[in-house]
Amino acid sequence: MKIGLSELRLKNFKGVLAYSLRPDGNSIDVLGDNETGKTTLLDGFLWLLFNKDSQGKSLFEVKTLAPDGSPIHNLDHEVSAIFDVDGNPLALRKVMAEDWTKKRGSASAEFTGHKTAYFVDDVPVSESQYKAKVAETITEDVFRLLTDPRYFPSLHWEKQRATLLSICGEISDAEVVELSGIEDLAKLAGILGGHTVDEQRKIIAARRKKINDELQQIPARIDELNSIIPAPADLGEINHDLANTTQERIFLEQDRQNSENDGGMAALKSQLADKKASLRVMEEDIRKKTGARIAGVQAEINKRTAALEDLKRVVERIERKAKADSRDIEVAENSIEKLKAQWYAEDETVFCFEDTLSCPTCKQPLPEDQVAAARATALEAFNQVKGDVLANINNSGKRLKASVEAYQKDLESAKGDWVIAIESGIEIENEIASLKADLAIMEAEPVPAGITAAQGEIEDLEKKIAAGVSDKSGTEKLDAEIKERIDRERELRAELTRQEQRIKFMDRIKELEASEKALAAEYEALEAALHLIDLFTVAKVNVLEERINSRFAITKWKLFDKQINGGIVETCVATHKGVPYPSLNNAARINVGMDIINILSEYYGVTAPIWIDNAESVVSLQKTGGQVIRLMVSADHPSLTVRQAGR
Repeated sequence: MKIGLSELRLKNFKGVLAYSLRPDGNSIDVLGDNETGKTTLLDGFLWLLFNKDSQGKSLFEVKTLAPDGSPIHNLDHEVSAIFDVDGNPLALRKVMAEDWTKKRGSASAEFTGHKTAYFVDDVPVSESQYKAKVAETITEDVFRLLTDPRYFPSLHWEKQRATLLSICGEISDAEVVELSGIEDLAKLAGILGGHTVDEQRKIIAARRKKINDELQQIPARIDELNSIIPAPADLGEINHDLANTTQERIFLEQDRQNSENDGGMAALKSQLADKKASLRVMEEDIRKKTGARIAGVQAEINKRTAALEDLKRVVERIERKAKADSRDIEVAENSIEKLKAQWYAEDETVFCFEDTLSCPTCKQPLPEDQVAAARATALEAFNQVKGDVLANINNSGKRLKASVEAYQKDLESAKGDWVIAIESGIEIENEIASLKADLAIMEAEPVPAGITAAQGEIEDLEKKIAAGVSDKSGTEKLDAEIKERIDRERELRAELTRQEQRIKFMDRIKELEASEKALAAEYEALEAALHLIDLFTVAKVNVLEERINSRFAITKWKLFDKQINGGIVETCVATHKGVPYPSLNNAARINVGMDIINILSEYYGVTAPIWIDNAESVVSLQKTGGQVIRLMVSADHPSLTVRQAGR
């Protein structure tokens, strides 16, 4: 589709009482001094189509104003245009008028607002029909892309990048691997495992973080175990001492029994010894079983308590990070607001120039051509400085906005991690409470009936024996020695228990050390995988850059940045002769924009009138196949002058 502008008419629009521009579909130059209405033509053109001005603002003053700044009432503000769309004329007209209403009982009408009338081919239509007709011809987004050389480079880099990839076509991973010539990239498919490169990069980053956290915790856990592990002892020697002590106790108990002279009493004592031996066997069996159960539950409680403490430290770290991110967001947003104020203040500055200049020597007024030359030089310097300042402010704002977005992503991620940690902590606390309840039940279990019965029988036998013994002096020494052996047996068994616990601690330390080694190996593998992904990203971007740049005449695109740490970050920056677009002068920016419009017009299959404001800075304009309307500042033209382009 080819769209050309045949005629544009303004009436009472932004101070222009009446003006008709008739390019008849040809490329033209519109020359005029400052404030002669050049930009107003473009504002009227865009207001007619999309209800916006050349700055993209929908709220701007359309009405003609009096010298004191107040609007002149009872005027119709009108813009109309005739387009040539593939050889067919299309006439659009838009009229905004004041609405005056005479209220009941009032002698005069009062201003109550505005009303806008719409016409297509001089036929009145509704606003929705009008917008539909415009959109049927070309949408606003595409129109701005094809008519304003500065519009596409002003878009967010991600949108620019997406458009370029749509124009030049995406490239498959297999093609990248083949074209790169890097053999190791053949392993990429196995690393991705069905995920995209970006997805797998995020998965690896998350796993690396988790592994790093675990690696930082393992040394502390090992140190904790080392601090509570019992001192080593010879198990063989302990068992040998226990066996000897037990045998000595048995012999002493037999001697005590033999010291009794009464045969009936000896029988009772023999029964008593048998009952006690049986009781000890039952008690030892129960002690082992119950002790093992209690120790197992206590170990689980300790394990969960340690995990809970770890989670608390994680929550504290997350909360500190969230607070820091919130502070950084607030600082960056405040800075953005300050930059906005700076931008608007700078944008409102206007060029001032004293038209009457005198010769410093003779004090006579300078000729008009010298005054005009001085004015043009001053204007060019003013526009250059103003443009550079606005560009620097824009760049600073973009960087701050990117920082805010990064901080906000970190903050959202921290919030999710915080919720997960809190929920995990509550779950562990519930488990600990349940285990402690189980432990209390175990510790409060009643003495088994068999032991109670045995204890009763022993008590009866001891009473009978006590009643028949008149002289206990012979057995007191044996009783003391037996008690000594029993105490020693208890000490030795306690030491055996400590050594068993030491073995468990040592085994746990070995498990942690093995886990540390395995995690370190996995971390290295993830680093290698990430390096391979970075290689692939660089290769893909190189292929894409070559493919995209081959389509443009003077513009080259930078699609990625290499960070200090070697990582690759996607971007999209237009360059000309190696200079990034934001650092180009006005003429180079316009020509880069024209180069971009040529490719976009080919992609969308549409050419439309290209408006170039401040075009006087361009000596050699990039060629294009569409209609070009150049708005040029010229002190030699106190009123608007139209000429055929190129003259």
